Amino acid sequence: MPRRLAIALLVLVAIAVAGLRNVGPITLAALAPRRPFDRAATPPAPRYDDPAAWSALPWLADAADAPVAGLPAAEHPEADVFYVHPSSYLGRAWNASIDDATTNAATDAGATRIQATAFDGCCAVYAPRYRQANLTAFTSPSDDGARALALAGDDVVEAFRFYLEHWNHGRPFVLAAHSQGSIHALRVLREVVVPSDVRDRLVAAYLVGSPLGEAEATALLPACDRPAQTGCIVAWNARSSAAASA
Repeated sequence: MPRRLAIALLVLVAIAVAGLRNVGPITLAALAPRRPFDRAATPPAPRYDDPAAWSALPWLADAADAPVAGLPAAEHPEADVFYVHPSSYLGRAWNASIDDATTNAATDAGATRIQATAFDGCCAVYAPRYRQANLTAFTSPSDDGARALALAGDDVVEAFRFYLEHWNHGRPFVLAAHSQGSIHALRVLREVVVPSDVRDRLVAAYLVGSPLGEAEATALLPACDRPAQTGCIVAWNARSSAAASA
């Protein structure tokens, strides 16, 4: 593994363990953008007709195909999962480029391989890349950070619309996401799924690791409280006791 990628993965693991609000000030200072957000200066938007704009697609050999002990992959999955990965970008720009090799390798190894593979037993996995917002958009909220998050969310909504139009073909689907991904998946629910008949095909939404309150979640979908229930939402955000008191 290249040294730069190894360091990036170690930092991401440390951030995940500590919780974003516990990341040290030196680390945050190193990641903070030096200029105001400028939409005209952001990386080019993904083209979702290009397989390179996806971390996982069912017909490609990718990180979502990694074997999971005790969970054999379905040969002919009856449903899809649209999976939105968490933060894997450690640069200084407000938004990541989707063709950055180090960021993409961290996404594939640290997110898609670990999280999306949990759905291999039931689903065909679709996992878009997107122009992730800088971590300081979460740790030090600002107008610039909000704009960076909005740009990232625009990508995820566009990816989901592309998936619906070209690949879903009326199949049931799971919407799954973690951390930053859950914030953008919430937009997918609010803007695309809930207001349309697409909602009838939603198996469940798993929006994990974001500060999504019960009232906000259940205003969109009922909470899942039975194993066979569909069209519902599951959300939680586990943090350390130190982070909870911050």
